Amino acid sequence: MLDERSLLDWFADPPAGYRPQPFWFINHETDAVELVRQVRMMHEKGVGGFVFHARHGLRTRFNSPEWLAALRAVTEEAHRLGMVVWLYDEENWPSGTDGG
Repeated sequence: MLDERSLLDWFADPPAGYRPQPFWFINHETDAVELVRQVRMMHEKGVGGFVFHARHGLRTRFNSPEWLAALRAVTEEAHRLGMVVWLYDEENWPSGTDGG
């Protein structure tokens, strides 16, 4: 059991799993350099992780080599920063349709 001081310290700086982890709607080009920059910005603002999620407007084909390269880049950067990454396995439709 944590004492009052330890509990206050924990709430002031919680682990990544207890911080916000928003849906990150990827709905344009998947430029890995830009996406990694955004991961760093989220980390700097105290975000503990994110759900990498394809949405309407995506200009990079879902599950294409470019999509997977961007996914790898953001996942590696998030891991380096101690963030949590959730993968959303569909694009706009139920699982199994691979974007259509």
